[in-house]
Amino acid sequence: MKLYNVINANTGNKVAEVMADGNLFFVSPQFYAEEAAPEDMDLDALKVFYKQQVDLFASEVRQRFIPRGAGVDLTYRYKAIEARDFKAAGYTGTEDDYPFIFKQATATGKTPQEVCDHILLRVQQLRTVGSSVEAQREKGHVRIDAALDAAEALAEKEAAITALNQNG
Repeated sequence: MKLYNVINANTGNKVAEVMADGNLFFVSPQFYAEEAAPEDMDLDALKVFYKQQVDLFASEVRQRFIPRGAGVDLTYRYKAIEARDFKAAGYTGTEDDYPFIFKQATATGKTPQEVCDHILLRVQQLRTVGSSVEAQREKGHVRIDAALDAAEALAEKEAAITALNQNG
């Protein structure tokens, strides 16, 4: 059962619905963390709304470090697995064993070992940023949940978005 519609103040378009179970269903991908909350929303629904905005902003921060596109996550995962395995094998193997590494080496003019080491460095950088983003997102959720009123919930949402924005 739907509790509230979330309306974009500039366009008047419905962008989301707050459901009775506390979930937020997004109707439009044009929803941003700056979207204002409906004025008649009770504190519990408002907390859900603000936590969802924090989640959306965390996703946008992650996208600063990982290109968007279909299959990108899976490609990065395969490259990371190949790089770990290739290094564990003493940087030995063939294109049949490690197609991502060898094809990237051919495309870039680097050695397979250079490509492997670059991938592993990038994986570590992504883990560092990703874990920081996730910790800040979770901290924002906890602080929003602890808010005693709408003003405090809004302040905690804004603090979480500010902290997330410091990641690059």
